[in-house]
Amino acid sequence: MDDLIKFADAFKALFIDDLKESIIHEIHENLKAQQYPLVLDVDEASEYSGIAKTRLRELANYEKDFPTLPREKGEKMFFSRDGLAEWVRKHEGKEAAS
Repeated sequence: MDDLIKFADAFKALFIDDLKESIIHEIHENLKAQQYPLVLDVDEASEYSGIAKTRLRELANYEKDFPTLPREKGEKMFFSRDGLAEWVRKHEGKEAAS
């Protein structure tokens, strides 16, 4: 019975640590988002997301659900900050089309 209690306590501590880490990560992401405007140019989007500028352009051209704002050919590319954050979360760990 003592082993079961020890196991439950260890599991509870691990769960709480994971929960704390998740909450801290979410707070960090929210604070990071507040430092950037809602609409980002390529430089800002790269800095915000950690995705290289070249890769952002590739994703914008080949990923249908990538959060770029509508533009005419040849115009400067802009991204939705919140859309970019959501896209990164949605595709984290997945291989993007090239």
